[in-house]
Amino acid sequence: MKPSVLALIPIKADMHADLKRRALELAGRMPAANLGLDLVTVFDWRRLPKDPADSTPWSKVTRVRNTLLDCFKLSAFTHVLWIDADLVEYPADLPTRLLQTNPHGVSSCPVFIEDREEQFYDTAGYVGLDDKHWAVFAPHHEDVPGNEIVEVSCVGCLYTVPTPVYVAGARHTDHPTNTDHWSVCQAARRMGRTVTVDMRLRALHANLPKYGEAWH
Repeated sequence: MKPSVLALIPIKADMHADLKRRALELAGRMPAANLGLDLVTVFDWRRLPKDPADSTPWSKVTRVRNTLLDCFKLSAFTHVLWIDADLVEYPADLPTRLLQTNPHGVSSCPVFIEDREEQFYDTAGYVGLDDKHWAVFAPHHEDVPGNEIVEVSCVGCLYTVPTPVYVAGARHTDHPTNTDHWSVCQAARRMGRTVTVDMRLRALHANLPKYGEAWH
C-alpha cells in the first residue's frame, strides 16, 4: 500500500508575486517525481483575522497550521508534509526521500538562504539534541563529519510528520523562543519517534529582503 501524504502549504495572500509563482512551480513538480506516494497538495490562501490572544510573532502562523489540520480527516493519510511557501528550491522527489530517511518519525532536510547558500536559515526552528539552536548549520554539518542523518530535537520549514502524531492530539503551539514546530516534534519524541535531518538533501529559502520583506 502506498504511503499517502498530505502536503500543506500556508501562503500569504500578499506574498511577492515571484514567490507565489515559485511555490506553485515547486509543488507542481512533485506528483510526477513521487509516483510511489499518494500525494495531495493543498495551498491555503486564507487571511485569518488577528486574534487578540495572539501573543508572539508566530501566533497567526500557529493558528493557520492548526486550522489547516482540522480541515482534514488526518487518519486517511500516513503523513503530513509541511512546506513553507517562501522556499525557492527543494528536490522534486523530496517527500519520497524524506519518508525513506525516517518513515516512522519527523523527517527534514537543511534549509539555506538563496544567494547565501553557506548560511543556514531558521535557526529557531532547527534545534540540536542539546536543545541549543544551531546558529550556523554548515552544508555538510561539519560538527559531525560523516553523519548523513542527524538526530535533533526540532526542525522547521520543510518536514514530514506521521499522522498518528496529530491523531493522538499534537498541535502547533506558540513557544517563547522556539517556533510552533517545537510542540509537534516534542510530541513525536514522547511517542518514541525520532526527529531527523537528512544532510544529503537541501532546500533554499527566499532571501526575503530581495522581495521587500524583513527577515522573520
